[in-house]
Amino acid sequence: MFHIAQGYDRADGTLELDLVRYPEFPRLECPASVFAPDRPILAPKLERLTIDPVAGTCRTRPLESADR
Repeated sequence: MFHIAQGYDRADGTLELDLVRYPEFPRLECPASVFAPDRPILAPKLERLTIDPVAGTCRTRPLESADR
């Protein structure tokens, strides 16, 4: 995970975090290489993590443009 965009507590006690996730942690000595057309597998994706501290669980789902 990299770059948490926002986070908030929900009324049910869970925590939601919207973040950027990379398939592998990018090497930042050359940030432009993350977006290189010959390496589409490294493209970042927006995701939402839902953390439930009572249940001890963490779920993740992709954020589509309709969610934003």
